[in-house]
Amino acid sequence: MKVEPQKKVSDFALDEDNWVIGNDDSDIVAMPLLAHAAAEHHGALTGLKILYINHAISDALMVARALRGAGAELVNVLVPYRGIEDRSHHALSQAFSALGPTYAPAPQHPSLFSAVMAETVAAAIVHIADSASANGQQWMIVEDGGYAFPALHDNPELTIHMNSCLGAVEHTTRGRWNYEYLETDAAPKTPRTLRRPAVTISGSRLKTTHEAGYVAQALVDECHWLLRRDHQFLRHRKVMIIGYGRVGRALAQALQRADASITIHDNALVDTDADLMCSDPISAVEDGAFLVFGATGTSSFGYSALEAFIMRSPSPILYLASASSKAIEFADVVSILDQAAVDNNAAIALAGPGSTVLSHLDPEVGLRYTITVSTPSGSRTRTLVLLGKGYPVIFYPAHTHGAPNRAMDPVMTQLFLAAVGLPAACLRLTAAVHDINDLIAMPNLGLPASWKTLVDEESLLIRWCEENNIDWSEYRREIGFDSNCN
Repeated sequence: MKVEPQKKVSDFALDEDNWVIGNDDSDIVAMPLLAHAAAEHHGALTGLKILYINHAISDALMVARALRGAGAELVNVLVPYRGIEDRSHHALSQAFSALGPTYAPAPQHPSLFSAVMAETVAAAIVHIADSASANGQQWMIVEDGGYAFPALHDNPELTIHMNSCLGAVEHTTRGRWNYEYLETDAAPKTPRTLRRPAVTISGSRLKTTHEAGYVAQALVDECHWLLRRDHQFLRHRKVMIIGYGRVGRALAQALQRADASITIHDNALVDTDADLMCSDPISAVEDGAFLVFGATGTSSFGYSALEAFIMRSPSPILYLASASSKAIEFADVVSILDQAAVDNNAAIALAGPGSTVLSHLDPEVGLRYTITVSTPSGSRTRTLVLLGKGYPVIFYPAHTHGAPNRAMDPVMTQLFLAAVGLPAACLRLTAAVHDINDLIAMPNLGLPASWKTLVDEESLLIRWCEENNIDWSEYRREIGFDSNCN
């Protein structure tokens, strides 16, 4: 399948969607810190091409506009996590296209996601590298999820474009793992040897302390919305969170405020809040779990837990929701059940003789599997629903733009500042992944101006509090900012 840049739709009216995209191609909506940084570094990236891979939400568009205002020429890849598209997201896609060639892949099923994304990213790399070469330019990567930089290293057909690439800037922990380890989107084990430097903001204090609470609230909000589409509710239901990192902890707090009954599982768990129970996925489904949130950044719910739900759960239905920024938490479940839906032997191996598995795609809710199990007394049915088709639920509903632009402002400003500084500093960096602490350790005189702002996270957060009329001293205590010093 040949992937072409998305065409611009010239006859689509944008006026009703200005709340999402602004009035023109330079508006940065509801992100005053980013707007200030964009103005301060206007023209700083002139002559450079950037491959920008993002989740096609409003805050990502604002970063694209900031990069374009800094002079960069963009090629965009929009990660396809949507369910039903609506006017605002049509307008959003068009707004990205106005900033440069835009690839918008559309896999028909979650099982095709990885292959379609790999093909799209490869096409985008060839596009930007060939264009840069033809014009005597260099290019770099800015991405959310670790797609392009590993592909540039691993795909022999793409490594020829390495020489013109300055390096990469990455947003997330999963993306960092994909940079540092060969197991792309799997449990990290084998270190990767990089040929270009990369900068990550994934371990910044702002992401660690500030961002997680807003992301968690958005996850719960969108989970509520998807469940309502299925005539369900969350209050007082049993919920397991697999993964108790920064997002998992914030998610537990948000779910407690929603009156859900929380159980935690994390293989690396050392301590937890006193009022939270710890268990494992198998025990949780055998105890009648209603919803499982995956927040590990890897495949978190496997064959044994699926079998436990089908054979031993007292509940006839189980919902799975991904809290990661990538479509990987339930990839194993999709693979197992899709195979069982077309292969009787696989269905029998999973649920016993006479068992059947049916798959149904409900665009408003997700991917529904109906498993019928034959028993001596008749048959029983279990229904497993992957909310948002197993994609991150924060990005799936038609109306969503993830956490609010206002909340994400300091973090997305860090992403922009990291990108602005890389061209000037890349020759002083080793071919490895560098985090905020590494940048702080560089001689101050060697830091680009944008990176001096980037590493001064306290000043960024103070300014954010001032912009939003929030008491700084109280907020820093509440989120634990001082206990997460660089």
